[in-house]
Formats: sequence, C-alpha cells, structure tokens
Amino acid sequence: MSRALLRAARCSDAQRTTVTSCCEPRYTVRDCGALLLTKRYAHMPMYRGGLDRYSKWSAKFVPETVAARFTQVREVALERGQLGLLYFGTVDDLVRPVLDKRGITGPARALYLAFAKKLARHLVRHRGDAASKIAAGLKAEWVTAFGADPAIIDEIIGVVGAGVAPY
Repeated sequence: MSRALLRAARCSDAQRTTVTSCCEPRYTVRDCGALLLTKRYAHMPMYRGGLDRYSKWSAKFVPETVAARFTQVREVALERGQLGLLYFGTVDDLVRPVLDKRGITGPARALYLAFAKKLARHLVRHRGDAASKIAAGLKAEWVTAFGADPAIIDEIIGVVGAGVAPY
C-alpha cells in the first residue's frame, strides 16, 4: 500500500477523498479502512488489536501441537524450573535475616523481597560493572518510586551479590 493510501485511511468521513497510486486502483477512505481491517501488510507500522491477536493465537496454539511440544521438553523444563525455584528460594533465605535484623514487617517486607528478586533476575545475566549499574538503577527506582530505605537496599544488594567480580 502506498503512503497516500495509508494517509487517506486515517481521514475521517468528513475528510473523505479518493486516493490513487501509480500501482494501485482507486480507493475511497472507507475502502481503505476495510482493507486495513481484513489484510495486514508486513511493512505497515500498525499496532495489532485484540481480534488480530486472538486470531493468531487460535491458529497458532492447536492443543495437540502444544501438548506435543510440552511433552518433548518436559524433562528440561522440570530441571530448569527446579533450579529457578531453588535460586529464588535462596535469595529469600539470604534477605530475610537482613529484614529481621532491621525489624521490617508487613507490606514493607514484601517491598524489599520484591527488590531482591528483581535484582536477582538481573544478576543471572549480568556480572561486574553491568551488575553494579543495574543495582544502582534499581536502587534509585525503589527509593524514589516506593520510598524504600537506601541503607536497607544497599545491604540487600551486598547480600544478593551485585558486587561480585566478573566470572
């Protein structure tokens, strides 16, 4: 589709015009809207709507296909899941004594545990200076947006391990 055709598709009914392109027949704005709703073009910078997402989902996720894929990767997924659960359980075990020592209870406790888990997720992929920068950014976010105590956040960063040397 041409840019002129896309521009015309954005026009309201009051601005209705006829658009031509050297390689396309004449379309009215209403025709353009129907074309845009019925057929997507790869080069069109448009957001997908709910109906588009559902039609792709229903076509892509056939129950037999999904079941076959899950069966094929079951052992690997169970092993990775177990490792992930152990990792985040360990993070909780490391952070709880810090919170107990500071007398943090209730919703504030959940705030600091959430920080520790978010930091741990990043530390799986990053080490050294990158980890330190991510920790500083998360600290700024938690202190500014959620009112967390910077001293407690620093202690959690030290316990979770953002200051470790690269590999």
